Amino acid sequence: MIITDPKKRGERSAEKQALVLAFLKQETYSDITNLMLLLNYKKRQPLDRLLQKIKRYGFIEKFEYGFRDIKIKVWGITIEGMTETVNLNDTEDFQHFEPSKIKTWTMVHHLMNQEVRIYLERNGWNHWQNADRYLFRKKYPVPHRPDALIIAPNGHTIAIETERTLKTKPRYQEILKSHLLAKKNKYWSKVIYVVPDIKTKIALTNRFNNIAYVNMNGSRITLTDEHRKTFHIFTLDEMKTLVIT
Repeated sequence: MIITDPKKRGERSAEKQALVLAFLKQETYSDITNLMLLLNYKKRQPLDRLLQKIKRYGFIEKFEYGFRDIKIKVWGITIEGMTETVNLNDTEDFQHFEPSKIKTWTMVHHLMNQEVRIYLERNGWNHWQNADRYLFRKKYPVPHRPDALIIAPNGHTIAIETERTLKTKPRYQEILKSHLLAKKNKYWSKVIYVVPDIKTKIALTNRFNNIAYVNMNGSRITLTDEHRKTFHIFTLDEMKTLVIT
């Protein structure tokens, strides 16, 4: 519905600006695709206008990354944007966008994490915590940190792992052990692996099925069905309508 009243249109624009800045404050940067998802835009033009407006205020900046045949444009929050969103209740160590510090492969992974977050929050999940923060490392002293934590609608804390490519079997043994210890310490109760497509889902499922044990405290612990119930694998597309019990 088109808003014709200037005052209401201004209020709506301010709300969207605040939403974008709040998201970028937590995520540092994002791309057009994810920001369209965040604002539930069907067309790009309104988002372009909004971003240009926020850019004129000096709150965000645009940067293009290129690697071989990959070119990705992202919008990142500036120091001025961080100041605009400052909150006395902030406890996180938020960082402003510094293009030179971002590597292409970490950026692609980061953007996939954001997509997962947006899908889950649309479906009532909340309290997303990026695991690359100092306070996260301090609160959860685990050998392996997931990509994020989020609280499911049933109140359970779930670890999120986005997996674009597979790791080695020994590496997964260490990761599974870390997650099982985290569950024992009641840091989180389940782990969701998110993969790009069904082929990767099948490959990761087979790799997990081929792990018979983990080494814990000097002992070999056989993985039981109960252990395996901790881990779930979904494609990115399945995250759009995910329900977990």
